Amino acid sequence: MSFTTITDVGPGNGLHGLRGEIASTPGGLSGPLKSQLVEMLYGAGLPSVDMGTIAPFNWTSTAADNRKVLDRIPPEHHTKSIAQIHTLMDLEALDNANISTVAIFLSASETFSQRHTNRSLPQMFTHVSELIRAAQAQRYHVRGYIGCVWGCPYEGSVGHAMLERCANFYQGHNVTTVMLADDTGMATPKNIELVLKRLRYHLKPSQTGLHLYNTYGQALANVCAALDQGIQTFDAAIGGLTGGLAGTLGAPAHTKGVEGIVSTEDLVYMLHGMGYTTGIDEDLLLGASLFVRDVLHKPLRSHVAQMKLMAQLRLAAI
Repeated sequence: MSFTTITDVGPGNGLHGLRGEIASTPGGLSGPLKSQLVEMLYGAGLPSVDMGTIAPFNWTSTAADNRKVLDRIPPEHHTKSIAQIHTLMDLEALDNANISTVAIFLSASETFSQRHTNRSLPQMFTHVSELIRAAQAQRYHVRGYIGCVWGCPYEGSVGHAMLERCANFYQGHNVTTVMLADDTGMATPKNIELVLKRLRYHLKPSQTGLHLYNTYGQALANVCAALDQGIQTFDAAIGGLTGGLAGTLGAPAHTKGVEGIVSTEDLVYMLHGMGYTTGIDEDLLLGASLFVRDVLHKPLRSHVAQMKLMAQLRLAAI
């Protein structure tokens, strides 16, 4: 079986989606603790980690804290980390950060775009085009996201014509990786197959990845459907932390508190069981998951982590 690439978006998108809860959690998961989590993920073999938006030190925000986190981790991990950019100011804040990849976002839904960015889709195309050109001029690799691919919380299904337009937009800008986001969790394996087959004429499987929510319990089944279509790049979040593209842009009220993006632990366990290689150590990954649970005092959303923890407790009781 071939190698499958996983990016953990927990430290960035996942914690962004939980920011209100973290603020009220004793200690929270910021500063040195977040740095420790990122190091545990890289130590477990994750090839890349999404750090979220990174802002200058003098900003009093999560984004400023992310810059401090980045500066605490070893330099060799900077180039493997991904930073999200939504404005040119976000890009400027990456000066001397030694990051090589930036993530940029589009939504395939007009209503979602207007409600969460205050821009129409034509305006977003113009704005994102400016961001991509500026990032590429500074030699960043660009990871382009398309949100609401399998459904919008406001519009329902999204037309294939708009999906193709978004895909062609990124293709025309020489974006190296295009991530298709099921940020509402509405997709099913059949939907995954249909969309990937349709977009195959616009995006090669080798340059396409998936960002899948488990809102309806379909994420792992959807991964299997994507693997059948040649997709080998996926986002996941340690402990299934809630977040993702909807969290990044401002999650609709009815999606808050529901199960988030597919957990890294569950995804890795399944891929290894199917014979795929990820380069990730499952035991070290479990350590990172338990670290998140102990710091945030939140139950794990990973089925694999829960079962492995129960097994450890049973052995300790013998």
